[in-house]
Amino acid sequence: MTTATSKIYAFAIVPTAGMYTSGDDVRVARLSNDLDAARKVARELTGSYRRSMSCYGGSSGGYRVIAWGQAGRTISGYALDRTADAK
Repeated sequence: MTTATSKIYAFAIVPTAGMYTSGDDVRVARLSNDLDAARKVARELTGSYRRSMSCYGGSSGGYRVIAWGQAGRTISGYALDRTADAK
């Protein structure tokens, strides 16, 4: 019998505050083990999101990178509100 294991990633790209509420389970947009690559993806996703929202009057929302180090792809909005950006 084999058991499936989830790969653990060091960083997660997540939406910024205002794109979710504290009561939400927030899905991670992307996972990465490279901080610079994760930051690049976060900038690209932010640009894409803002361009797509421009027809609705714009948005200040976007994406950021946090330290992850766990299995799974969701985090509670409450915990995300209290999680600092990865350094």
